[in-house]
Amino acid sequence: MPSFEQPEDAASRASEQPAGSMRDLTRQLARGPEATPDVEPEQASGQSVFSNRSGIQDPLIKTPLTEGEPLTPDEEAAYCPLSEQPVKRGKKSKGKGKNKLPKSNHATRPETPAVKSKRQQDRARRRQENYLQKRRKEKKLRVFYGRIRSILKLCCAFLWAFLLWEMFQSPLWVMNAPRYQVSQQQLLQPTQLAPLVHPWVGKPLYAINTGKLAQQIEKRYAVVDRAVVRRVLFPASLRIQIIEKQPWAGLYLPSSYDKAHPTKPNAVKQNPDAGKPNAVKVAQRWWETPFGMAAGEELIGLSGYAIKPALFAPAEKVLVQPHATFKRAYWRQLREVAWQARQIKGLHLEAVDIRNPDQVILRYQEIPVILGQLNGSASQRLARLIPLIPKLAEYRDVIESVDLKWEEQVTLHKRPNAHFKEIKDPQVQG
Repeated sequence: MPSFEQPEDAASRASEQPAGSMRDLTRQLARGPEATPDVEPEQASGQSVFSNRSGIQDPLIKTPLTEGEPLTPDEEAAYCPLSEQPVKRGKKSKGKGKNKLPKSNHATRPETPAVKSKRQQDRARRRQENYLQKRRKEKKLRVFYGRIRSILKLCCAFLWAFLLWEMFQSPLWVMNAPRYQVSQQQLLQPTQLAPLVHPWVGKPLYAINTGKLAQQIEKRYAVVDRAVVRRVLFPASLRIQIIEKQPWAGLYLPSSYDKAHPTKPNAVKQNPDAGKPNAVKVAQRWWETPFGMAAGEELIGLSGYAIKPALFAPAEKVLVQPHATFKRAYWRQLREVAWQARQIKGLHLEAVDIRNPDQVILRYQEIPVILGQLNGSASQRLARLIPLIPKLAEYRDVIESVDLKWEEQVTLHKRPNAHFKEIKDPQVQG
């Protein structure tokens, strides 16, 4: 038999429901008794509507605890009393008593869930919205400032590129005239470098190949030992430093020496300038204009160079024909013999005559000495002249020259119509 039950009113049903799960009865009655009740997202998950929709957990709202479920380490530290919290191993607890570890490894959740009121939830929601709004503003500011920095960097890059382009195209760099300075030169004139500098006129300084220009100077002019070229900005010009080769001997024509030193006794009387004060100066100017110089083992012509007497004053004076050819070893040995001949005390070497390479003559101011060939015994033959210096000073008017070309003897050539008064040295023959 069917039974008829008394319908329960809404108040009785609401009283049977727990306090924490209160629903809206008006919606339930409007939908009907069979409609499923609405579950608020906040009550279902314990979080706010925004947290449920966005997936961001509200840190101010605690999740309801379920009875019997194990706690996480953070929750265990939050809910467990201070006396029951586990103590980390390896560290001593402060105080007289010791904290005791719980019997089980995991604490259980309390029976009463922590549910926040609606007012607290609204306050948390407002704080969360304010926090997100503040973050949005800060992010917009960061993006705005980043764009400004990018624009400034781009403008600076374009400005530097423009300045560099204008600097490279500036007329201050262009050498519009063959301006250059030459230093430390004695024979080479600055005007002689103009043909080499002129091709670089009209080009900027950074485009001038200074190394190539220095090589051209060294290759074209034999007197240049080394050339260094540097750039000068204001004004746009070049600075050329020339290091010339140092001569150890100057090359002179034999005819100039013969004119200054006549062999005939009456040659001076026939000179129209004889007896005048400048007659001696004319005889001494034969060595002021050499036609070449010897630097090391190299012979260099001086045609076209500005000759300065001070450069050749300490150098040896060599009388040689202009078109004569010699080997390098010959000049090496001649330099050594000339240095030895100048070291002999009592005699003053004036010139070395090599117009005949096999008959070298040392032109001393006191008397000429015939040395002969430049071979291995040239230094030994020259040493025989040292003990004869007192005799040469005694018989200066009688002896015309000294011959050292023989290996085992010394020959004294006397002047015409001159006689020796007394000769005690058996090795000397008249």
